[in-house]
Amino acid sequence: MKKLISTKILLALTGTVLLSSALLSCKKEEDEDPVVVAPASTKAWATSDIPDDYSVNSDFWDNASVYFVLIDRFYNGNTSNDTSYGREKGSPSAKADAGKFFGGDIKGLTDKLDYLESLGVNAIWISCPYEQIHGWCVGGSNEFKYYPYHGYYAMDYTNIDANIGTKEEFTAFVDAAHAKGIRVVMDVVMNHPGYNTIEDAVHLYPDVMTSSYVHGNTTITLNKYHDYIKYGADFHGWDDWWGGSWIRAGLCSHYKTGSGDLTGSCGGSLPDFITEGDKAVSLPKFLKTKHTDAMKDFYPTEGYEVVKFEEKSGYTVRDYLIYWLSSWVREFGIDGFRCDTAKHVEKESWKQLKVACVQALRDWKKANPDKVIANSGDFWMTGEHFGHGVSKDAYYTNGGFNSMINFDFRAAAGSAVSNPSSIESVYSDYASKINSDSGFNVLSYISSHDTGSQDQKGLFYGAYASTVAQQKLAGSLLAMCPGAIQIYYGDEAGRKDSSATFGGDKDQKNRSQMPWAGDTTSLGYSFDSEIHAHWTKMLNFRKKHPAVGGGTHSKINVDSGYAFSRVRENDKVVVVLGANGGSLEVDVSSIGASKVKDAYTGAEADVTNGKAVFNVGTDGVLLIEKS
Repeated sequence: MKKLISTKILLALTGTVLLSSALLSCKKEEDEDPVVVAPASTKAWATSDIPDDYSVNSDFWDNASVYFVLIDRFYNGNTSNDTSYGREKGSPSAKADAGKFFGGDIKGLTDKLDYLESLGVNAIWISCPYEQIHGWCVGGSNEFKYYPYHGYYAMDYTNIDANIGTKEEFTAFVDAAHAKGIRVVMDVVMNHPGYNTIEDAVHLYPDVMTSSYVHGNTTITLNKYHDYIKYGADFHGWDDWWGGSWIRAGLCSHYKTGSGDLTGSCGGSLPDFITEGDKAVSLPKFLKTKHTDAMKDFYPTEGYEVVKFEEKSGYTVRDYLIYWLSSWVREFGIDGFRCDTAKHVEKESWKQLKVACVQALRDWKKANPDKVIANSGDFWMTGEHFGHGVSKDAYYTNGGFNSMINFDFRAAAGSAVSNPSSIESVYSDYASKINSDSGFNVLSYISSHDTGSQDQKGLFYGAYASTVAQQKLAGSLLAMCPGAIQIYYGDEAGRKDSSATFGGDKDQKNRSQMPWAGDTTSLGYSFDSEIHAHWTKMLNFRKKHPAVGGGTHSKINVDSGYAFSRVRENDKVVVVLGANGGSLEVDVSSIGASKVKDAYTGAEADVTNGKAVFNVGTDGVLLIEKS
């Protein structure tokens, strides 16, 4: 989940009183929350029945290495879209620009696919690409302009955001990734849209604005931002926005907010979609205005439209969201979703989204047989529920999830960078739970976009790993973790937190710019080729051997370091981490070969009485496979 604006800023944005402490809290959800069933309908997903022949490729997903990238912070492949909709472009090294767009786009991600392929990545999780609110909020205790560069402030799900790229560029990206055997996972939000902003209000319902406001006026200061809105008893700006049949947000008297995870405001302020509603709704007024010919200059659709914007008879809020999101799968062949703030949406709604996307991906594959990754299987879905660990619960049985993000591994890896053998109980537990059940998986990570607020520590490199050697070991621990793993962009190259604190908005620091070899921008860090080379070896070994993420795990006793074997059918490996340099004898009988090879150095060794002797280098790693 993304970092939210402060409560002080919320007052400025809404002109309302503080929400109660009950609404500001996001208490832990009970796994057996009431299932909300949609009304009878001819829509395919209303049945919530996943097809009997549904199947994902567990050999792949149990061993997947998913690269999570905030598109805007990665690489600028098309500078012509940097200031789309009149947005300001920021400098990655300027504190005041922390919340602005930096210029990364889908063309840039396409340009770097060779880099990701060589790293050993076989899936990419991209931040939400659909059109975001155009203006800015205030963030970080009123310190900076906060644009929706992260993708979590949706405005229009039917278009790709112009800062991200065009429909043609997005198609080219997915096709190029698939050609390399790389799956594409898209971040999606079904819980909430973005905030209302002056930049949108002045175009879509200008009568709520004061006459002094002029689009592009550079004299507007952060603390004067809302002086341009006519707040008052007759203020109808929220009605002209999503409206009370679509959201609840505590913004005015008829937007009553409920309580708890499902009907309360996420994080205390974000407008909550009424996904459990059983009444048909009309499209919001502001979106209808947005799609008129008069708005085409400011809200272009040609070249950006993914699905036609149109009224759907009998559609509920949930139906529209599912229809719009599944259309991205049907149009581009998206392989999976990462579902934001999963605990704030009914599991039945997630299940219906899954049903719709399974059919959508099948439709895309039927229409594009030459673009399909061989044996790719059906649509895959992972979810974010803060604090969720390695346990199979109602998200899997009622929600249709194949996986949940594992919040436990980060701290375990943090302890193991000083003592690798301490990870044994974690590896053993994960392997026994995940790899004994084809319908269960998790996505483990060490850094992510929210770790600034989750544990107040930021990126792993700096929070837990203080040296290059420890960050290399962190790569080993993550790469060898049972189940699917998530690499956060730049962890493999020494990316560090921004040096600025940005007031109370701690997540900004770990969304810093990706460094690239040869960059001259003053970021306070640079591309570390030593860390990158090590992570590349570890991740490619994982990619080559499905036993690493998906096999049975057994500890092996060695005189130095921590060793274990992984076996999945005919794929068998032995790994040593944290060994001292010099000669080391290792039991490799589980591989069942007369000659073995260390994939880390390329050295080979004969096997005698089930054991082989290798010379361990300074990194203390052996990646042993059949020669």
